[in-house]
Parts: sequence; C-alpha cells; structure tokens
Amino acid sequence: MVIGAASFAINYFLIDKIFYNNIRSIYKNILQLKAQKPKSNAELKDTELISEVNSLLRNWEDENKQEIDNLKQLETYRREFLGNVSHELKTPIFSIQGYVHTLIDGGIDDVDVNMLYLQKASKSLDRLINIVDDLESISRLEGGELIIEPRTFDIAELAKEVCELLEFKAKEKK
Repeated sequence: MVIGAASFAINYFLIDKIFYNNIRSIYKNILQLKAQKPKSNAELKDTELISEVNSLLRNWEDENKQEIDNLKQLETYRREFLGNVSHELKTPIFSIQGYVHTLIDGGIDDVDVNMLYLQKASKSLDRLINIVDDLESISRLEGGELIIEPRTFDIAELAKEVCELLEFKAKEKK
C-alpha cells in the first residue's frame, strides 16, 4: 500500500512538474506567437505557427541537452576528484597506521625504532593536515575568497618526503 502511494506521488510529481510545465510553456509560446503582428500584416498561417513552435521546441531541447551533458561532465570531474582525495588521504593514514602497529607490536621497546617511527608518523600527520588545508583552500578558491600566491619550495626536500612516505609500503611489499 505504501509503495503504491509513493509510486503514485512520484508519478504525479513527474507528470505535473515535467510534462504539464512543458505543455504550459509550449502553450504560452503559441499564444505569444499568435499575439505578434506578422510583418506582412496577413494572418500567420497554422503551418508557420507550428513550424515556429517546432523550432522553439528544438532550441529548448538543444539547450537542455547541452546542460545535461555539462552536468554529466561535472559529475565525472567530481567523482575523479573524490577518488583522488580519498587516495591522498589514505596514503598518510595507512603510513601512520603501519608505524603505530609496529610500535604496538614491540617496536616501542627498541629505542632506535620507536623514535624513528614516531617521527615518521608525525610527518605523515603533518601531510594529512596539509591535505585538509589544501581542501579548504580549494573550497575558498572556488568561492572566490582566496587568491593564489606563487611561492618557491625545495623540490629535493619534497622528493625526500615522498620517499620517506613510501618507504614503509615498499618494505611491506619487499
């Protein structure tokens, strides 16, 4: 019973909002075309009126098709972006997890290992914070609240950090 009522409500909404609104728009366009005075002062023939309405409908269809295509493309970008963000967040999280599990499994008792892994976990936490800061910056940039300011950085240091981040995974996979 509930499914039937929900189905009725959805169908009613779709018919009312989509079908009837489009028919109202077509009817309104026909009335506007009839109200216009033709250039030759002769009455507009029905075939010309139908042709004009047909042209308006094709234009409306083309505009909406392009909008739908644009929305599909934006959805693809959004999905790719979320996949990239997910990957970027997982990398430091898994590194931290590996270091902490190693420490819990006995590495905490080894003075050389515990400090090294705590420092690496700290760097991974810093990377995680930077990713979150970058996401906030992207949000502010899209909202027009942030202006990009170029800055220099040490690429050798960046390469070293990347190698350190991937070191634990590389050891796991030998």
